[in-house]
Parts: sequence; structure tokens; C-alpha cells
Amino acid sequence: MPHSHTDEAIVLRSHNVGETDRFCVLFTRDSGRITVRATGARKIQSRRGRGLLPLHRISVTWEQHSFGNSVISVECLDANSAAWCDAQRFSCAAQGIELLLALTEDGLDLPDVYDLTAEFLRACGSTVPTTALRLYTLKLLKLLGYLPSAASTPVRLSPAFAQILNTLDDIRLTDMTVLGDSLSVEIGRFLQGLLGSQLGISLKSPEVRLSMSSAVTPICQ
Repeated sequence: MPHSHTDEAIVLRSHNVGETDRFCVLFTRDSGRITVRATGARKIQSRRGRGLLPLHRISVTWEQHSFGNSVISVECLDANSAAWCDAQRFSCAAQGIELLLALTEDGLDLPDVYDLTAEFLRACGSTVPTTALRLYTLKLLKLLGYLPSAASTPVRLSPAFAQILNTLDDIRLTDMTVLGDSLSVEIGRFLQGLLGSQLGISLKSPEVRLSMSSAVTPICQ
């Protein structure tokens, strides 16, 4: 008999399959990253398809079968509309989601990462998105154990950047006072080197993200 689960989730990716189905990668608060299939979600009368779009935060119920996870019901809690309606904000939000997908695996219980990602998507819609993305990346790497401390990093850091690393837990993603232009550039270069050289992660460039994000509109409000 299939097991039923209900949880909050963020839609990381969504793909149309078959004539009416939708296949999604979700990051749930209590069950980590999962993949689900929503049968008939693209039918006009279906209520399940309204929340199953990237960046949406939802309440979802699914059944676990031997052949995979099947969505039973979906309620959209937050479409993160502000992050969708501006190309620069959507680009930064999409880069954060791409990074999360690259650094996590299915089934890991990571509630702190879920809460951080939900905060990040809200921040992309309410503040300077590039600053939110860089702070999110630092915090995500720290939560997952990939961020070196200011004392152990092989790269020479400015005193201001070292202070950021030492007080990272106390910094909110919406705090625009902590990053000036020069410090933001330094952090960007540090992250590019860390992700590329040490972690082997290559993300799509912001220019590509911007070209992909034109005229994108959320379905549920």
C-alpha cells in the first residue's frame, strides 16, 4: 500500500511529460529533494498544476509507490511573483536554484537549507538580487560544509570579507549595508573560484539566464 506524505516544498524544476502530466523536482522541508509526477496536471480543470512551476513555494501531498512519487494535491503558498516579474531578479533566483540542485542529492533531510532557500527567493523579489544571491551562496556552502573559514581559506581575504565570513550566521539576505561594490566583486570572484576550481561546478552565465527569463509570468498569485 502506498505511503502518503504532506510537506512544504519549493519547486526547483518542472517539465511537461506526455499529453497532460508534469514531472517536477521539489525541495521539501522535511524530506529533502524529491522527484514527483503530477498526472493530469496540465488539464485545464486541474488544480494540481497551478503551483507546480519553478520558484513556487507549495504545500504538497504525494504518494510513494515502487515506481516513484505521485502527486495527490497541491496548494500554492507563495508564487514569489516579484522574483518572476523582473528579468534580473529571475536570473539570480534561477542561479541560486541551479546551485542548490548541483550541491544536493535526493532524500537528504535539510530543513535549514529549505528555510534559507525560501528566504532567498523572497529576498530576490524585495532587494538587490545579486547581493542576495552572493549571500545565499555563502550561507548555502556553509550549511553544506563546503565553505572554508576566514582563517583556513588559501585565498587572501580583505578584512571586510573576513568579517563577513566570521559573522555570516547573523547576516540577513536582505541586509544591503554589508556589501559595498568592491566587496561584492571580491566575494563574486571568491565564489567563482571556489565553485569552479574546488567543487567543479559550472553554472549558466547571468547573460544566458537573462535571455531565458524574458516575459516570464507566474500562474498562481
